[in-house]
Amino acid sequence: RRRATEPQEQKVLMLERKIAQRERDLDKMIMEKRQQVAARADQLQIDMALFPVETPWLHFPWEAEFRPRSACEDDLRQAMGLRELQPLRELLSRASAQGLSKANSRVFFEALELCELLEAEEAAWDHNAQPHAPFDATTSSLSAAMNAVNAPETSAPDAHSDTDGVAATSCATISTD
Repeated sequence: RRRATEPQEQKVLMLERKIAQRERDLDKMIMEKRQQVAARADQLQIDMALFPVETPWLHFPWEAEFRPRSACEDDLRQAMGLRELQPLRELLSRASAQGLSKANSRVFFEALELCELLEAEEAAWDHNAQPHAPFDATTSSLSAAMNAVNAPETSAPDAHSDTDGVAATSCATISTD
């Protein structure tokens, strides 16, 4: 039995040696690169303590750089969920001041689109809530036309009477407003 597995064990040992050699080569290459970086930093008079070996991004200002923008995006998401126009407008102006735009933030883009939709809905609501003088006048003329049609006459009106023309004109006027 020992002889049957011996070739496979030798292959495993060879592969382990190759892996160990690759690790040594990579470590050597990394050390050479670090020495080059240290020499370059020394030329530029940059302290190498700013670039720790184990945690190279330790001193990068992640919090100061990205936190205000992500906080704005979180607030925009909440305002979008509430679908309230005024807070959304305020947050959009604040987010724009933080540097967010349609080009660099999907949340800003969606919030801007929702804001435009809410403004259009508000304008339509305001438009529908206002009494329209032409509509009121047309309604009274339409009522008069309908009363004339429903009033009993001595002779039967033909299919193309004048009251039909009045009613059609009034409806066209209503639909154009």
